[in-house]
Order: sequence, then C-alpha cells, then structure tokens
Amino acid sequence: MSTACERLRILYLAQVMPYPSRSGAQWVVLANLCYLAARHDVRLVCRAGSAASPDPIKVLRERVGCREVIEFDPDQPGDWAARSYLGDAFFRGCLTSQNLQRLLPPLCRWAEVIQVESLGLAFNLFRVLRTLRLPRRPAVVLRLHDVMSVVTAERATHDRPSTRLVRRLVPPSVRSALLRRRAGQYRRLEASIYECLDGIVVFSAEDEELVRRLAPRARVAWIPMGADPVSPVPSRGQAGGGHRTLTFVGWMGWPPNADAAIRFVRDILPRLSDLELRVLIVGEGPPPELRKYDDGSRVRVLGYVPDLEAIWQSTDVAVVPVRFGTGVKTKTLDALLHGIPVVAYPEGRRGVAVTPGVDFLEAATSEAFADSVRRLLTDPEFYRRIAENGRRAVVARHSAAAAGAQLEAFYAELRGAADEGLSPGATGLAPAKGASQGSPRDLQSG
Repeated sequence: MSTACERLRILYLAQVMPYPSRSGAQWVVLANLCYLAARHDVRLVCRAGSAASPDPIKVLRERVGCREVIEFDPDQPGDWAARSYLGDAFFRGCLTSQNLQRLLPPLCRWAEVIQVESLGLAFNLFRVLRTLRLPRRPAVVLRLHDVMSVVTAERATHDRPSTRLVRRLVPPSVRSALLRRRAGQYRRLEASIYECLDGIVVFSAEDEELVRRLAPRARVAWIPMGADPVSPVPSRGQAGGGHRTLTFVGWMGWPPNADAAIRFVRDILPRLSDLELRVLIVGEGPPPELRKYDDGSRVRVLGYVPDLEAIWQSTDVAVVPVRFGTGVKTKTLDALLHGIPVVAYPEGRRGVAVTPGVDFLEAATSEAFADSVRRLLTDPEFYRRIAENGRRAVVARHSAAAAGAQLEAFYAELRGAADEGLSPGATGLAPAKGASQGSPRDLQSG
C-alpha cells in the first residue's frame, strides 16, 4: 500500500461536535481532523453542539484547519437506538434525518472521499447517494468506533442494578430478550451497510475479525488509534504511603462505562479499604445508581469535567474495569500517554498496543484487580517501571502521524480501485468485490 496521497476533497460526517471533546469518540474524531485538515480540503458536518467557550466552530476552522463546519439538528433528537424494540421498519425509521439529507447533495457532489463516523450517518448518506446517481460517486469510508450488534448482545449478559422505573419493573430475562432482539436489528443493519461501503476502518484486530465475519467482501483496514505524546509528563512523585488517587474516565451514557464505574466502587474498592485512597469517577451523565456511592471524600462522582488535564495530573493510577465493548479504549491510551500506570480488565485495553504485565497490569477478577492496584501503590520501583513502559509503548505504537498516513494510503487505495472499476462506488451501491483477506498488520511496526 502506497503512502503517497494527493490533496483530496474530504467530506467528514461526525455524529457529534468533536470540540470540546467529552468522550472517547469525540477525541478520536478531533485527532483525525487535526491530521487530515492540515493536508486536505476538509468540510465537517456534525450534529449541533452545545454553546461552549471558545466557539467550537471557530476552533475547528482556525486552529484545526477545516475548510467549513456545518451543524445540523436531527429531526428526532435523542438516542434512536433506545426506541428500536418495535421491529426493523421502526428501527430504520428512527435513523432518518430529513435535515441531514437536505444538506448532503451539494456536499456529496463536491467530495472525493466521504468519511463517516456512525451507522446512522451512513444510513442517511446512502439514501442521498441513491437519489443523486452520480457518474462516479465519492469513496465512502466508515470509521467503526464500535460493532453495535456485539456491544448490545454483550449488554444482555452484563445486567446491572438501576433506579430507573422501567428497569425495576421489567424482569431481567425480559430485558435480556429485548436486548438480544435489538442486537439482531443492529446485525442486519450493519451487514447491509458494510457491504455497500468502499472501506471500513477499525481500531483493533478483534474488530477487524468481527467485521469480516459480518461482511466477508468488505474492504477492512485495521489502523491503530493515533495520538500525540503529552509533554511535559506530569510529575507523579513516589508511590507508596499516603493519600493516593484512583481515576476512572468515561462518558456514562455508554453502558460499558457505567457498568465499569459501578463495578469498581461496588466490588473492587471495598477490597482496598485499608489504603488511604480517593476515587474520582469522571464523565458526563452518571446514572443515579452510581451517584449514590459519592460520599464526598473517598469516592467522588464528578460528572463532566472541562479540564481533564487537571484530573490526570492528580491521578496516581487509572482504573479501567471495562468488562465488555468494542472499539478502542481511549481512556486507557490517554492515561498511558500521561505516564499514568493503568490497571484494566482484558477488554479495558482493547485497541491499545500494550503488553500485559510490562506496559500495564491486566486483571480478570475483582480480587486480582484490587491486588494489582495495591502492588502499584506499595512498590515504588514497580510503579515507576510500569508507568515508564506504558508511556514508551503508546508513544512508539500510536503515532498520530503514522495513523494519519495509513488512513491517507487507504483513501488512495480506494480511489485507485474506483479508477480500475473495482470499487462499489464506481457504478452504484453494489457490495464490494475483491475485498482484502490479508492478516492484520503487526501493531509493533505502527
């Protein structure tokens, strides 16, 4: 795959305003935009964000370099997936935004490449492309943050207590059955969209395998998440003795994050009762069942925090007890870039190229998780070694420039395939042919 790429006209469709970044998905989009906008003509279309200072649109245009930033309000605000229990027709209907579809035609005619960041946006985009019937439509690339059919199916087996009335009244077996039904809806939607795309970008070998099973003919590229090193790294002092801070960061509207935060304060923290600890739970939208653990001293549920850097500077250990989910765990990557040692369940390091026991500590049970935290906080030399190894590993293997160059090369490959008549975008919306079947690239070389 060649790394050379001519200047392209890129239409970037994001589910949310990427600045300011309040979630891992926003962080990923912003990092991607910073690289692409410096080298190509990029127009960003995203859902309208809340008022913020400084002005997000001004930042994205003047600092990031986007040629244009266009906000849209969906016709049906809220989480369309939450209303998907009535069947496929209603499920797909909740994806549709006439407001977005009215915006897209002139932008699609302008673009050479369209980068899409969610299934819902891809669903709307293909509705527009079917009506335009362009002689040579742009290459459409979906960046897959999560395989939603898998995440939803896993939720059915990872139920948690809740104060919400519907969750208290509906038996767990019924909730699990509804989630399995929704997972089936997602699976059908994913399979239909994947095979219409020119390319799919994933963040991990696990997700690449999942996508290939769902859509064997799709063109899939595994590109590790890129991130710039943090400089200077905050000073941590000496671990061992005294008051220590454990931090979990994640948008609490995402079920795997809420599950992880509750599990930590409920099942893991009591096993560390003899240590002087402060636990910070950071992330927008914490559920009531999590807030009840906030005692004002040992456990603080902070919600959204505008300055995450201040949180990282006061953190001794990042805890990531995420039990399920797909995509890349940006919370793990961000902590390691800050030189903070991480303790995680196996799923908590997904998409991050680090070695258990060398660059971070991995635990499979609550007992093992607590033991790993204890060892870091009571062994200064071990603490220092894990922190240094983790930072060194992610700086070497998650270069923003390398990830951006791989994405550019993927664009060039897709445009070349279109010129040869091999791309589904050349003639319509037929499934891709000649999809690559090679083994995943070695992360060590990235």
